Amino acid sequence: MLLNTEKTDLEDKNENQRYLIGEIKKEFESKKNLRCLHSNVLEIQGAQHRLHHTSWYKDVIKTRGYC
Repeated sequence: MLLNTEKTDLEDKNENQRYLIGEIKKEFESKKNLRCLHSNVLEIQGAQHRLHHTSWYKDVIKTRGYC
């Protein structure tokens, strides 16, 4: 009788630990995606900054005023 209760207790703990591991994996993936998104945003902002200081971009801005 004791073995059955110990077995069910261990199964419950195992199930709970698997659930917690799944939650930790989800949290890790979301943080990983945020880091990737953040780095992509920084790359885009850097590209925009570089474009703003080129002569062709200034020409494009001037022509927008005439349209």
